[in-house]
Amino acid sequence: MFKIQKLDFLISFYIGCIAVSELMGAKTFPLVALGNFKLSASVAIFAIPLIYSINDIITEVHGKERAQSVVRSGRISFWFDSPLLVFKMLYIRY
Repeated sequence: MFKIQKLDFLISFYIGCIAVSELMGAKTFPLVALGNFKLSASVAIFAIPLIYSINDIITEVHGKERAQSVVRSGRISFWFDSPLLVFKMLYIRY
Protein backbone atom coordinates (compact mmCIF):
# COMPACT_ATOMS: atom_id res chain seq x y z
CA MET A 1 0.00 0.00 0.00
CA PHE A 2 1.12 3.55 0.58
CA LYS A 3 2.67 5.07 3.64
CA ILE A 4 1.28 8.27 5.09
CA GLN A 5 3.24 10.35 7.55
CA LYS A 6 1.65 11.64 10.72
CA LEU A 7 2.19 15.28 9.75
CA ASP A 8 0.47 14.77 6.40
CA PHE A 9 -2.49 13.19 8.19
CA LEU A 10 -2.66 16.08 10.67
CA ILE A 11 -2.56 18.66 7.88
CA SER A 12 -5.30 16.93 5.90
CA PHE A 13 -7.42 16.56 9.04
CA TYR A 14 -6.83 20.25 9.88
CA ILE A 15 -7.94 21.39 6.43
CA GLY A 16 -10.91 19.01 6.58
CA CYS A 17 -11.98 20.52 9.91
CA ILE A 18 -11.74 24.00 8.42
CA ALA A 19 -13.94 22.95 5.50
CA VAL A 20 -16.48 21.31 7.82
CA SER A 21 -16.62 24.34 10.10
CA GLU A 22 -17.17 26.62 7.11
CA LEU A 23 -19.88 24.45 5.61
CA MET A 24 -21.68 23.88 8.91
CA GLY A 25 -21.20 27.42 10.24
CA ALA A 26 -24.69 28.55 9.28
CA LYS A 27 -26.42 25.61 10.96
CA THR A 28 -27.47 26.44 14.52
CA PHE A 29 -28.94 24.57 17.44
CA PRO A 30 -30.68 25.90 20.58
CA LEU A 31 -28.57 26.08 23.72
CA VAL A 32 -30.86 27.71 26.25
CA ALA A 33 -34.46 28.86 26.14
CA LEU A 34 -35.51 31.18 28.97
CA GLY A 35 -38.99 32.48 28.27
CA ASN A 36 -38.88 34.44 25.03
CA PHE A 37 -35.07 34.55 25.05
CA LYS A 38 -33.47 31.79 22.98
CA LEU A 39 -29.72 31.38 22.82
CA SER A 40 -28.45 29.46 19.80
CA ALA A 41 -24.96 28.38 18.82
CA SER A 42 -23.35 27.34 15.56
CA VAL A 43 -22.57 23.68 14.92
CA ALA A 44 -19.07 24.78 13.90
CA ILE A 45 -18.13 25.28 17.58
CA PHE A 46 -17.46 21.54 17.75
CA ALA A 47 -14.77 21.70 15.04
CA ILE A 48 -12.96 24.79 16.40
CA PRO A 49 -11.30 22.98 19.37
CA LEU A 50 -9.99 20.33 16.97
CA ILE A 51 -8.57 23.02 14.69
CA TYR A 52 -6.86 24.73 17.62
CA SER A 53 -5.47 21.46 19.02
CA ILE A 54 -4.06 20.33 15.69
CA ASN A 55 -2.44 23.72 15.12
CA ASP A 56 -0.96 23.62 18.63
CA ILE A 57 0.45 20.12 18.09
CA ILE A 58 2.07 21.13 14.82
CA THR A 59 3.54 24.25 16.46
CA GLU A 60 4.98 22.30 19.40
CA VAL A 61 6.40 19.43 17.37
CA HIS A 62 7.42 21.02 14.06
CA GLY A 63 7.92 24.68 14.92
CA LYS A 64 6.30 28.01 14.24
CA GLU A 65 7.28 28.23 10.57
CA ARG A 66 5.66 24.89 9.72
CA ALA A 67 2.50 25.84 11.63
CA GLN A 68 2.29 29.12 9.73
CA SER A 69 2.62 27.16 6.49
CA VAL A 70 -0.28 24.92 7.54
CA VAL A 71 -2.41 27.95 8.40
CA ARG A 72 -1.64 29.41 4.96
CA SER A 73 -2.73 26.12 3.40
CA GLY A 74 -5.96 26.33 5.38
CA ARG A 75 -6.58 29.84 4.11
CA ILE A 76 -6.04 28.70 0.53
CA SER A 77 -8.49 25.83 1.02
CA PHE A 78 -10.99 28.31 2.46
CA TRP A 79 -10.76 30.40 -0.72
CA PHE A 80 -11.34 27.29 -2.82
CA ASP A 81 -14.32 26.35 -0.63
CA SER A 82 -15.89 29.81 -0.88
CA PRO A 83 -17.62 29.24 -4.25
CA LEU A 84 -19.11 26.05 -2.82
CA LEU A 85 -20.42 28.01 0.15
CA VAL A 86 -22.01 30.60 -2.13
CA PHE A 87 -23.61 27.84 -4.20
CA LYS A 88 -24.93 26.20 -1.04
CA MET A 89 -26.45 29.43 0.24
CA LEU A 90 -28.07 30.39 -3.07
CA TYR A 91 -29.34 27.12 -4.49
CA ILE A 92 -29.82 24.54 -1.75
CA ARG A 93 -33.04 24.85 0.22
CA TYR A 94 -33.71 22.90 3.40
